[in-house]
Amino acid sequence: MPQFTIRENGFDAIKKKVLLRTFVLMTASMAVGLIISKLNTSHEKNEVNIFPYFIPVIAVIIGYQMYTGIKKMKINFESFQLTITDNVITREQNNLNSLSISAIEIKEIVKNNDGTIVVKGLTATDKIFIPAQIEDPTELEILLNLLHPVTVKTKDSFLRKYGFLLSFVMLALMLGVYAGTNKILIVVCGVVLTGFLGWSIYNVQQNKNLDAKTKRSTWWMVVVLLSVIGVMIFKLSA
Repeated sequence: MPQFTIRENGFDAIKKKVLLRTFVLMTASMAVGLIISKLNTSHEKNEVNIFPYFIPVIAVIIGYQMYTGIKKMKINFESFQLTITDNVITREQNNLNSLSISAIEIKEIVKNNDGTIVVKGLTATDKIFIPAQIEDPTELEILLNLLHPVTVKTKDSFLRKYGFLLSFVMLALMLGVYAGTNKILIVVCGVVLTGFLGWSIYNVQQNKNLDAKTKRSTWWMVVVLLSVIGVMIFKLSA
C-alpha cells in the first residue's frame, strides 16, 4: 500500500510565492476599498481626513492575517497524504473529507509544467491535486501510469497561468460599480462582476479540495453580490 506525503521542508518551496501573492492581493483590496470610500465622501463638507490613521491599522491587519494564514496553510499543506491501493487513489488532508477515485473512474491524469499532478474523476468536482513537493515523485508517476496514462503538459492553460489576475479584474470591476458615474460603465461592470461573483461562489462551494472554514468564509461574497446589485439599481434609477 504505497503512501506519499509532502517531502521535508516542502512548504518552503511555495511559501515565498504564497506570501507575495497574499500581500499584493490584500494590499490591493484595501487600497480599492479606501479609494471607493474617499471618492464617495469627497463631496461632503467639513470632512475629516482619517486616511492617515487607517494606514497603520491596515498594515497591522495585513500583517496579522498573513501570519495566521500562512501558519494554517503550512499545517494543512504538510498533512497531505496520498494512498494508492487496490486500484484506488485516496487523498487525505487536514480539515478535508477524504477523496477517493478508482482506476475505472479516472478520466484523465495531467502533469502540469510546474510538476503538480491532477487526477480527474468522472465529475468536475472529483479532482485530486497532488503538489509538486510530494515525496518520491518519480515512483508516484510510475504507479499512476499503471492506473491511467499520465499526460504531460509543457504549457500551462490560460486560466492556470493568469488565474491570479482575475482577482485584480474583480477589484477593477468593483471600482467601476461603486465609484463610477457613467451608467453604461456601471451596467457593464456590474453585470460582469455579478456573473463573476456568482460563478466564484458556486465553484468554491462545490470544490472538494477546500475545507469547510474556507467555504464558510466565502459567503461574504453573497453580501458583496447583493451590495453590487443594490448599488447598480440605486445609481441607474437616480
